[in-house]
Amino acid sequence: REALESENPALSLSSALSMVHIDPAEAVRELMPYIPKRKEWASFKVANVLKEAGADVFSAPLADAVVEAPDPRMIRLLSLARYDIAVQAVRKILKDSGDEEVISACLHVVKDPRDLPIVRGYLHHPSWFIRVQAAIVLGRIGIEEDKDGLIGLLGDGEWWVRYRAAQALAGMPFVGVKELRQIQAGHSDRYARDILDQVIAEKGTP
Repeated sequence: REALESENPALSLSSALSMVHIDPAEAVRELMPYIPKRKEWASFKVANVLKEAGADVFSAPLADAVVEAPDPRMIRLLSLARYDIAVQAVRKILKDSGDEEVISACLHVVKDPRDLPIVRGYLHHPSWFIRVQAAIVLGRIGIEEDKDGLIGLLGDGEWWVRYRAAQALAGMPFVGVKELRQIQAGHSDRYARDILDQVIAEKGTP
């Protein structure tokens, strides 16, 4: 516990890991207040400590902590947690928070098609990087009916939104190159057609 306060990141993280090996549940409870404060702790190393404790141990304390004080870095760690617990926290945070970094972090956690309504609600958010995140998630878990939303984003004013939307479409298992070409031919926006050209080329398919 004393070494956990050390200014040396390696020592403090080693102490955290040792605490987890001794008593995972107690260690997780002690660690939660430190994670948002210790910015010098690399996220992947914090993730490794939590993985050692186990999802059944850290999921509820982490979810409680982020609901009480939403912190984008901690929210992203929910992607390692039990989804049934993590998604409850994400829904609560999205309902109560207008912070754009927090919203983006919450979308990063969503990975079940049953939660697609949450993602669709952010396709036209004023912040471009939230639209980017929504497009990425649709590419990961979207279903047939989500194609239209992504096709709409192909004409977005921000290049990154267009690019991620095109990548999302191209990554859907039910969308082939032939359909991408059809979408391209039917789209009225030249920037949309250009970005589809780029993404199709990246797929390595003529």
